[in-house]
Amino acid sequence: MNPRQRRGVLFLAFAIVGAIAVFFAILSYVNDVESQVGNRVPGYVVSSDVEAYQELTAANFEKVDIPQRWLPDGAVTDLTDLVGRVSAAPLSKGTLLQSSNLIPKPSLEAGQREIAILIDAETGVAGKVRPGDHVDVWATFDEDVTTVGPRTKVIAQNLLVIDVGLQVQREKENSAGGVSQQDAVPITFATEEGQVKALTYAETFASQTRLVLRPPGDGSLVEPEDKTYVETFQKETS
Repeated sequence: MNPRQRRGVLFLAFAIVGAIAVFFAILSYVNDVESQVGNRVPGYVVSSDVEAYQELTAANFEKVDIPQRWLPDGAVTDLTDLVGRVSAAPLSKGTLLQSSNLIPKPSLEAGQREIAILIDAETGVAGKVRPGDHVDVWATFDEDVTTVGPRTKVIAQNLLVIDVGLQVQREKENSAGGVSQQDAVPITFATEEGQVKALTYAETFASQTRLVLRPPGDGSLVEPEDKTYVETFQKETS
């Protein structure tokens, strides 16, 4: 074998070794990517904006494939989970559907109505009221509303709490005409039709709205003569 042939064989050997090294480098990279990504599993994203408490169907979602490694805990992978459930809060287009986005569809008895109102966060909920609880709603009205002085009144009694929403901010006007930001929580009730107007009025005009939690099984009602509390303050005269 002459020198030129030996150089050719040497270059060929180097080429083979290089090709093997590149092959294993690529294989290692692919294995590393697969170890980070893993298998892809189905998930569902909102195809158009969804309102709170809206009944959901497969038409509201688009199926997407997501690496299992990056799929959040609680992500919905089977649309049969939608049966008998509604959205717990507004969902924007593109939101990944998770079990925390769903609540059971409220079941109302004959004559009942479902209503959601904003309740003062500090005085009304305090983190203790949960779906399934029964509450009374008391409201305080300023003199500008009553024309006869401040009044505190029980607006509705023995309401079933269906859902407690996330805390939000709202603008509230005081008796002096000033507007302030207040923390409030949307509470959804099942109530008799006759109490819907009172709840709506209180949410709009009351300076403060408060929930009073009832013990389990307590169906007692405040008597009509005790529904309104009035306190008068008079200047002392000499």
